[in-house]
Amino acid sequence: MNNAKLLFLLPLIGVTGFALASLISLPAAMITGPVMAAAICSQAFGPLKMPFGQRGEVLLYQVLGCVVGARVPPETLSYLSRWPITLAGVLALLPLLIASTTAFLVFICRWNKQAAFFASIPGALPMVLALADEYKTEAQPVVTAQTLRLVLLVALMPVVLGDAVGDMSSAAPASSAAMTSNIDIKAWQDYTLLFALAALAAFLAKILRFPAAALTGPLFSSLVLYLSGTVSTPLPEWLALACYILLGAQIGSRAGVLKPAALLRWSAASIGALLVASFVAAVFALLLSEVAGLPFSQVFLAYTPGGQEVMIMLAALSNLDPAFVLAHQLCRFLFLLLIFPWITRAVLGPAGKRPANPE
Repeated sequence: MNNAKLLFLLPLIGVTGFALASLISLPAAMITGPVMAAAICSQAFGPLKMPFGQRGEVLLYQVLGCVVGARVPPETLSYLSRWPITLAGVLALLPLLIASTTAFLVFICRWNKQAAFFASIPGALPMVLALADEYKTEAQPVVTAQTLRLVLLVALMPVVLGDAVGDMSSAAPASSAAMTSNIDIKAWQDYTLLFALAALAAFLAKILRFPAAALTGPLFSSLVLYLSGTVSTPLPEWLALACYILLGAQIGSRAGVLKPAALLRWSAASIGALLVASFVAAVFALLLSEVAGLPFSQVFLAYTPGGQEVMIMLAALSNLDPAFVLAHQLCRFLFLLLIFPWITRAVLGPAGKRPANPE
């Protein structure tokens, strides 16, 4: 096979995986589908290469940082004064969720620390997978845990909320930041500033030895530009989709041999981890709902670990307050973006060699 065909092989596999995952309505299909497709193809046909090698990988992470930062709308900061008690609860709950689920996976399920940690992060999946890749963590248990969490949340949350939720079949998921591909002069100005600063931020982050510098530098520059209102043009949806698909394919291409027995163990452990996280979130929601005088189901929906778009959709279909759920899910997402790279370094140390086994 010539080099021109090899150049586009990994993206093509990623697109195929995304299409198949979308057909079966797999949550986060733009990432989980390419991960699984690339993992299967790498086992069947040998190693798959990232287009343009390491330079292509750095460029992907820089654009991905801009995409993730652009998901946080400027109004997120205004939410802090509307529900200070329950939003403070989000900040207190997040480390407890990560610690409790990591401890469960390490001490009960015998996972290694890296895989358990990345599987325990409630949300920000693209950044989680990018950092897991930098730490050379086995991707499959992490993807299994994150995907099962979304599947179970979609399936079980309407049952948990009971009659408060109406018919989900007629609604589409809400989005925290509307995206459009309309290009005008203002858009070109915004994009030029956004990507120029992203390249500079990536360079400075590398000099300052930030964790995952190619991702975190552009992420912070993008956050500053969008939260301050300096840049207001949303990034086109196709760009975000392309980044997620290529990221998933890249991670899947590095996966090891799939073993059905291991997959079953990872699935059982992931379900247990979700139960642990849900219990901790429910206890917090019960306490904070009493203090703030708000319905338990509303606070619990806002505190549920992950599935941001699904939680907002469920709130919109119920008699709960969608703005409340949106505010707490966005603030958790923003908090994760700001501190997760440094929490990762504090917990796992500098990125090093691949663990011998995910379990």
